[in-house]
Amino acid sequence: MPMINRITIDDILSWGPCSDCSREYLGKLYGRKKYTTLLTILSDERVSPADRVWVALNCTLIPRRELLLFECDTATRALCTLRESGSEPDQRSWDAVRVMRRYVDGRATTEEMKEAARAAWAAAWDTEAKWEAWAAWAAAWEAWAAAWVPAQASARAAACEAEATWASARAAACEAEAPVLRAEELRTQLADLRRIVKKLGGK
Repeated sequence: MPMINRITIDDILSWGPCSDCSREYLGKLYGRKKYTTLLTILSDERVSPADRVWVALNCTLIPRRELLLFECDTATRALCTLRESGSEPDQRSWDAVRVMRRYVDGRATTEEMKEAARAAWAAAWDTEAKWEAWAAWAAAWEAWAAAWVPAQASARAAACEAEATWASARAAACEAEAPVLRAEELRTQLADLRRIVKKLGGK
């Protein structure tokens, strides 16, 4: 069954956007119709890449499994960027991503995920260099989302998951310190999210 893919202005405002995202601003973008779609927003060049990613991670339209895999890919890219810069990431960060992929496939327990998340947080706190810290934080946030946010999400749990996923994505983008690399990471995140929505049957 295709995903339910309708988003209204009231929906976006209920997610607590930044102060610049007012009803007036959203009305200029999408006020002519009763609703818009997630894919439309993800492809809307009038909206900043970071804001489009934020909408996708807060709308609760994307299933949890897909979000967790998105986080794994995001954190992996952050760690690979760090490695390519000549600084090897902490093994605990790599382990968190590895355990999370196993967890998503049902091959790791919640306790194993929590243990990996605790280690990933410790790695993030132990890291002093700015680039290394951002990569470690990306891994820590995605591990936390898997370990401590219930799968059968209440509204509050869904909000926590969105916050953690957004933090992981933002950390990965910040880890790419040069502006051109930040822009490239955000473009990759948008492409991944559009691919997910299309795979789920969204329009």
